[in-house]
Amino acid sequence: MNKKDVHQQCMAILDIRVETVQNAIRQASESATNETKSSAGDKHETGRAMAQLEQEKNAVQLSEALKLRAALNGIDPSEVHTEANIGSLITTNMAIFYLSVGLGQVKVEEEEAMVISIASPIGALLVSAKVGDTISFNGKEIKVIEIS
Repeated sequence: MNKKDVHQQCMAILDIRVETVQNAIRQASESATNETKSSAGDKHETGRAMAQLEQEKNAVQLSEALKLRAALNGIDPSEVHTEANIGSLITTNMAIFYLSVGLGQVKVEEEEAMVISIASPIGALLVSAKVGDTISFNGKEIKVIEIS
């Protein structure tokens, strides 16, 4: 598995997430505008309040997606690591991990990688690991096979 491909896939996922939330914000805004034009009384207030809540929820999601994308943008996938750190692709006997942002499982070609942050429990254990090191996580021994 190639680190640049994993990084690119993560960027694509975040780009789609940002675009999806931006579309949802646009639709909620249009819905609120239409609600204002066509309703009266209590129904109007309820509809407007619901649209406002939806816009706020979407704004939070957009903010989070933009933060993840900015953090991922700050990682140089061509940088080679000898010990695990942010931007490392770590192959273990259990799974492949990309230490960057918390996106979960990402498929690249026919392989899967767990895209995790260093703040995650396993990410915190992997930081500073070297090839040949073994870490214990949830009662399982995880051996570091390769770091790039």
